[in-house]
Amino acid sequence: MLKKLLIGLCAIFVLGGCAGRNVPESIDGRRIYFEFDSAEISTEAKQELIEVARFMKWNHDVNIIIEGHTDARGSAKYNLALGSVRAANAAHVIYEYGIAADRVNAVSFGKSRPVADGSGEEVWRLNRSATIRVVE
Repeated sequence: MLKKLLIGLCAIFVLGGCAGRNVPESIDGRRIYFEFDSAEISTEAKQELIEVARFMKWNHDVNIIIEGHTDARGSAKYNLALGSVRAANAAHVIYEYGIAADRVNAVSFGKSRPVADGSGEEVWRLNRSATIRVVE
């Protein structure tokens, strides 16, 4: 009986990713990216958000803000709405992995706080993002 319990605990330990295995050291500043005029979470972005959730599961005192950003094209009102949907969609992925909603706050900055300055597709691509910020 004790042997089965220990085997089960070892499996939880290894598969759960604790003690540094599969748990990132930090999530502050992590960023996911979006396609033009889209708030759809890509497979790559989902994997990044799962890493955030995994970190939060092992660090119960960590709360986050997800900042939704857009590129400079479009009106300020439209971009605030798009940034809001991007941040909310990212938050929902984290909720799906068992993180309580009161630990996650989603906000939109639209195009008001660009990650990169300038114009052109490379700059716009960098600004179509959501950024994870750890709340102190």
